Amino acid sequence: MNFTTNKLEKAILSEVLIFIIGIILVFFFFYLPQSIKANSTKQSLDSFRRDIAQIKSIIEGGSSIEESKKILKNKLEILETRFPPREGEIIKRISQVAKDLNIEILSLTPSVKTPLKDSPSVEGKNCYVLPIAIEATGEFVKVIDYLKELTNKLPYFITIEGINLTKSDKDGLLKIRLSLNAYLLLTDTNNG
Repeated sequence: MNFTTNKLEKAILSEVLIFIIGIILVFFFFYLPQSIKANSTKQSLDSFRRDIAQIKSIIEGGSSIEESKKILKNKLEILETRFPPREGEIIKRISQVAKDLNIEILSLTPSVKTPLKDSPSVEGKNCYVLPIAIEATGEFVKVIDYLKELTNKLPYFITIEGINLTKSDKDGLLKIRLSLNAYLLLTDTNNG
């Protein structure tokens, strides 16, 4: 059986293949890691609840309030390490990860940060959401590594809100468009 295809059929087939690869990428490198991250966050929340119960028992058990404050302060310091100190820090880290993986950043555009809805103030600090739009190109494997780095290995809270993969004009490269949210913990004095 002799099977031949014309240019249109080849183009359609390559677009379908890119679409299927995109779906697979989203599942394995976005949905699955985000699900794992959600479970990790749930475990952290459970840990914080246990810590609160421990502090409550310390207070009810007659331990000093100073000891309880110290425990809470240590927990807050650990949590604060997950928030970048400035907007520029997160932009710098996102760019550096791309550079390390030979991903070419075509544009990296942060939007205006906004307060996180229903977020309580802690020691005069408020949580802000910084939307970031990224357009980049790179080899398939490097793009996958980039997504893994952003979602799993950066020390900051980042969520991928949207992803679009297309074939680049350059041979063998993918073009990626990402919509990210980075989370900042800022005082009113460094919120400008």
